[in-house]
Amino acid sequence: LRHVLAHEIVHAYQFDMLGGNYGAYPLRLMEGMAEYLSNGTQGMDSVVRDLMVYSRMPDLFDLQFAGGGYMNYPGGQSIMHFIAIRWGPERIGMLLREMAALRHLDKAFRSTFGMNFFEFGVEYRLHLERTYAKAKAYDEASLRYQKVSFRYLDRNGFHYKPALSPDGRTVAFLTYRSIFPAIVIRRLPGPGISEDEQSEKRLLLRFLKSADYEEWQPFTTRLSFHPDGTRLLFGTRNRGSQALAVVNISDGSLERLYTPPVDVISDPVYSPDGSLIAFVGSIRGRTELFVMNVDSGSMRPLTDDLCRESTPSFTPDGLFVDYASCGNGDAIEPDMDLFRVDLQSGKIRRLLAMSGRQEMPSHGTDGSVLFISDHQGVRNLYRLPLDHTGKAGKASSENVEALTASNTDLLQIDVSSQRGESVVFSRREEGAIEIYRMAAPAVDAAFYRHYGGADPEERRLPAVSTAGLVSTELDSPPLDRKSTRLNSSHITIS
Repeated sequence: LRHVLAHEIVHAYQFDMLGGNYGAYPLRLMEGMAEYLSNGTQGMDSVVRDLMVYSRMPDLFDLQFAGGGYMNYPGGQSIMHFIAIRWGPERIGMLLREMAALRHLDKAFRSTFGMNFFEFGVEYRLHLERTYAKAKAYDEASLRYQKVSFRYLDRNGFHYKPALSPDGRTVAFLTYRSIFPAIVIRRLPGPGISEDEQSEKRLLLRFLKSADYEEWQPFTTRLSFHPDGTRLLFGTRNRGSQALAVVNISDGSLERLYTPPVDVISDPVYSPDGSLIAFVGSIRGRTELFVMNVDSGSMRPLTDDLCRESTPSFTPDGLFVDYASCGNGDAIEPDMDLFRVDLQSGKIRRLLAMSGRQEMPSHGTDGSVLFISDHQGVRNLYRLPLDHTGKAGKASSENVEALTASNTDLLQIDVSSQRGESVVFSRREEGAIEIYRMAAPAVDAAFYRHYGGADPEERRLPAVSTAGLVSTELDSPPLDRKSTRLNSSHITIS
């Protein structure tokens, strides 16, 4: 909410300064300026890094003359960051004033930067190449991922929020069918699975086609299989109310609907026995972690603070809920650490404290916690070992081990440990979001016993090295607020 309000307030100032004919100004500058001044570089590097790594990043001329769609936002944000580090953030406002006064793009660039529009574009491209050169040189060819989705075959590049079935054999995820957002179920690839089996997809439901699913919530919802594997849980809006929907995966029929008294529902997930649902709920701007009884629909809060909780998951014994919440005490621009709450006593303790954002705790076969972190600059999958009491030996980055070393961000994970550790995750790839699978040998034990190549008794995913993985996260130069303070001696009241 803070981000959107600040973004739109920037637009209000832009429109006031420009005095009309707003469509004459490049969208990448208008939206990039609003994004950068409201959110700094947050979210930008994830998108730009992916496109630079795969040599797909549109340059200034592409955005100007071919239209950038969504890329006008992170692309424009990147342009504003380049201006800020090269000339200072105040030069962003100067560019807008010169555009308003001169009504000519090239003249405004000459006046503001001492170079014309095309020269500026070359300098911006050189800045991108320098910034991402080491990241582009990183080789992840040896990483052991199995591709689940592929944009050129599926004819869309959005495959998001994957959820594993309890047996680890199928995956449900958000995507598009025609123009409608949808939930699709697909057989997972693996040793001994034919290409035809891997390519089989089944449409479960389409959003926005009925009052049952009248809102699509890709950034807040989560898909969660019931432990018996026959039902799927997710958040939506049903006839005007925020709701938790439970659908039968055989025919997509709506089996159960919960309408808890909250304004926003995020990250719902079943308990291991299916008797409880944990979710994050927001009420009048206050966000807390809740648990709900499946039979009665009664709910109770598990947290009571100013931080925003996210991505809860039950421990395998069902006695605790692990989740992410702000670790630095800053509810506006927080780091995110991992916490555990006791469902019986309500006692909360921190599992892990590191720089950056730790999210999406899940659980390995040995009681360890698998989670996503960007503390090395790129969102990857890590393991936090816990002892028999459920405590970390040393709750810091020195005690975690990397399970992936992806060169682009992992966005969402889901883990099954029924037959061994099996993970599905979505990640950025060439401007698309694709789904991949990783599995310990025990998950495909029959294949490895017959053909060899791995220990069929190994139930854990092996650690990998992140050596050579280069962070490209960028900081925003601070705005000089001294120049914007009002001097009371210069104010005249009439």
